Amino acid sequence: MIILLHMIVSLISLTFIISETNNASQENQMLKTIDGISSYLKKIVVDLDLKVRLLAGQKKVIEYTESGLNSLLNRELVIYWQSLNIDYISVYKGDISNLPNFTLDTDNISIIRDDISNLVNIGSNIPQNILFINNLISALEGNTSSFITDTDNAVMLVVVSPIKRSNHIIAALAIGILLDEKFILFLEKFFNTQIVFTANEMKISSSNISPQMMDAVIGEASPSNYSGKIFTSKNYIIGHIPTSIIGLNGGYFYSIYDTADLKKQIKQYNIISIIISILTLSAAMFAGMTFYRSTFVQPFQSLIEGINKISADNIYPPFKSPGNDEFGEVAETFNNMCLDLQIRKREIERLSLYNSLILENMKSGILTINLKGEVITVNPAACRIIKELEKVRDGYSTLTGLPSSFTALISSVLSDRKHVTSVELSVKTGGVDKEISISSSKLKSEGGSEIGIITVFEDITKIRNLEDKLVVSSRLAALGEMAAGVAHQIRNPLAVMKVSMEMLREDLAYPEDDTEAGDLTGFILNEIDTLDSVVNNFLAFARPNIGNKSPEEIGDLIDFSVRSIPLDKYEGISLVREVSSGIGTYLFDRNLIVQAFTNIIVNAFQCSEKGDTIVIRAWQNNSSLNIEFEDEGSGMNEEIISKIYNPFFTTKESGTGLGLSIVHRIIEDHSGSILVESEEGKGTLFKVVFQVES
Repeated sequence: MIILLHMIVSLISLTFIISETNNASQENQMLKTIDGISSYLKKIVVDLDLKVRLLAGQKKVIEYTESGLNSLLNRELVIYWQSLNIDYISVYKGDISNLPNFTLDTDNISIIRDDISNLVNIGSNIPQNILFINNLISALEGNTSSFITDTDNAVMLVVVSPIKRSNHIIAALAIGILLDEKFILFLEKFFNTQIVFTANEMKISSSNISPQMMDAVIGEASPSNYSGKIFTSKNYIIGHIPTSIIGLNGGYFYSIYDTADLKKQIKQYNIISIIISILTLSAAMFAGMTFYRSTFVQPFQSLIEGINKISADNIYPPFKSPGNDEFGEVAETFNNMCLDLQIRKREIERLSLYNSLILENMKSGILTINLKGEVITVNPAACRIIKELEKVRDGYSTLTGLPSSFTALISSVLSDRKHVTSVELSVKTGGVDKEISISSSKLKSEGGSEIGIITVFEDITKIRNLEDKLVVSSRLAALGEMAAGVAHQIRNPLAVMKVSMEMLREDLAYPEDDTEAGDLTGFILNEIDTLDSVVNNFLAFARPNIGNKSPEEIGDLIDFSVRSIPLDKYEGISLVREVSSGIGTYLFDRNLIVQAFTNIIVNAFQCSEKGDTIVIRAWQNNSSLNIEFEDEGSGMNEEIISKIYNPFFTTKESGTGLGLSIVHRIIEDHSGSILVESEEGKGTLFKVVFQVES
């Protein structure tokens, strides 16, 4: 009986909770409906305001109004009346200079009407009352206003705006829509609720609500009875929406939910639930009493508890033996099984931890992929090398979104079932170009069947960059030694040739008017000087003299390099200097560093055009000094970039092709490095980094 009483109390409580929850849900839905109707009404007011301003600003409307061409004005407005979906348009014109002297009331409204003449009326239910006249006067004074007003047999939402010619008000234009049964019916269908609208003793509703119900509801939920948004009565939930929320006075919208039928259904449901629950509980109590008479219940429950513990991965507490019968034997068997599971679980955990540590600490990236092309395992190093693999660790299982060359190789290995060793690929990952080396082989299960592939890869970008740099340095060193030998062998004969030619020119007797011989000897001397300049460049390239290092400020070196360039030759090209403060001094051979910087800057000017900008940046990062020279010039392709440090290679019509070779040699001899990034048509960026101590 106690259990039965407890069940009945629980059902009654549940019934009360369901009823309260349903009421709260309906009230919440009513709040949403109120907000929806309010938003829709605001939209209507804004739309009417936009339409009336549009009509008042139409050129033809202004011209016809000013000229008094009423028939043309009427025809023009009829077009808008049909297309703008409004019920009423009118234009009023008049002198309001004396109107403020009148008190606007019923006695003198006819006098005011005489001062404000009506030009055009289109539509029906045209308002003619004090409220309308008052807002019309406001429009003739230059204001736009919206309001709700009564007509002969309806309520209308009206917006009035002045019509202006050259900022002078010449008339007022009014448009309106009827808030009638058709409008209410539309709101009811749109918001799925019953709606009543009241304004100045008028009540408007659709045929879906009876007059008796409307009077009862409006009487209960009138604004004088409550101040909130929702009023709840015995059979209704009523939402109260004053038109003041959209800037209008004099009207109220009521949204009505009839809850009588729903409450009746809930009551019937509760009665049926109580009856069924009582019958079910009575049958269960009878079966339980019969079941408890047997000796099966307690040992069976003990086994169930033990099985539930195992299902919840709780294999440590042993079973409590229910007795010495068959259930006791089963419990003992489960206890032995739990001990075995504990031992195996610890072994698996140790092995799993060991494998995880190996994967976590490996510098190479490791992927295991099943035969469907789904990623099973990925270690942190793989994510560091290929950034897109971080998505796989976040739960994505496919190779979609990884670099195409990487995906293509793995797909090929999966389809061909062949292993690959140390295959080098160029990939673009995380916006960075990298060189990686990949090895992949089959992944087999304990039984020897193929279950996928395992892929191991590492980032060899730095190694390849160092190899390329070593190749360039070796080539330049060899060429430098050769150039030094050639220059040395040429320089002495050139000196002898120049001295001999100068002596020959002084001793040679030729008439004063014979300028041809003088020109020829001068030409030979100039060419000897040119050859001597080339030889000096060879020597500068082969053996830069860096024996005069001294503490130098990088900003001063950059400024000196810029001042040594004839900037007047490059009009229209801007030079921007961005040197961080507090860089300090570094040990440099001033002449050689200025020579290198000047060469790079001159190249930037020569490849730039009028309107381009050259930017020189310098900053200190830990123990390194970083300098960048960036231009917006013609740029270079990959083929040219690979050759720019080669001696005698040049893209200019004139030049020895030794400039950047000498720059490269000077930077390297100062323990620095130089990199170039360029793209045709988008400019060039030279990056110089010195790993030096101040």
